[in-house]
Amino acid sequence: MLAEYLLTAAKHNYEHSATMARRLAYEFATQNDVNVPEAWLKDCSAGEKWLVGFLKRHQLLSIWTPEATSLSHSTAFNRHNVAKCFDNLNLVYIHQQYGPDAVYNCDKTGLTTLQQSKNCHE
Repeated sequence: MLAEYLLTAAKHNYEHSATMARRLAYEFATQNDVNVPEAWLKDCSAGEKWLVGFLKRHQLLSIWTPEATSLSHSTAFNRHNVAKCFDNLNLVYIHQQYGPDAVYNCDKTGLTTLQQSKNCHE
């Protein structure tokens, strides 16, 4: 059930860090009267070794530090809009008659349109 929740949350752009996943595991276990190791009770969190084993058992999951994502950015990235972008790019190439020497690779590293906020759960 925890793996399903983490996958569903990620699909809705609400990803959890490793720390949050461990805390959720602890809360899930205690709410369901599952016996947990003493260290879990002390830290109110599942252990790191537990997380490693959990991720091995649920290979569809990957735990990363969540990044800020705007709603408009995540909803605009869909099959129709991506196809439209490539159609427009093709038209520009045809109209401007660009050759391979006019194509440059760049990414958005170092550029941001979002302000980073502190995660209140960490």
